Amino acid sequence: RIVAVKKGQTISQLTQEYYGMVNLTLIDLLLELNPDISNVHLIVVDQEIKIPNITETLLITQSPDHTYQIHAGTFETPDPATLYGDEGVLKGKKTEIVPRKVSPREAWHRVMIGKFDNKDEALKTIFLLKEKGLLPAFGGSVKD
Repeated sequence: RIVAVKKGQTISQLTQEYYGMVNLTLIDLLLELNPDISNVHLIVVDQEIKIPNITETLLITQSPDHTYQIHAGTFETPDPATLYGDEGVLKGKKTEIVPRKVSPREAWHRVMIGKFDNKDEALKTIFLLKEKGLLPAFGGSVKD
């Protein structure tokens, strides 16, 4: 869906309104779909913003080599990435921390996990991580 920003609204308020919670992962997913927003702290009245449905497949990205990665979460610091490294269902998978510039002076840390040979393998892993409460996009409590 597409919404027009009202006076006084923020990205955090939109995230709370449409997802019932606020965390950096949800905001990052929203920013990903709205590349014209270059500063997470600055949106303008009447600006149209795409609000994605948060689904398991939204967390999967395909690499140029036709393998897949999971966007496990986005955090203020890279520290939460260590939690994923100890997770049994991710044995043999690489945890990569990708800087995500969200304002002129601020970057967050996106945790990407892979490689998965196919989308079904990535999806299965997402469901396992979701069950364990390790995906902030679905209300998981991974904190930094």
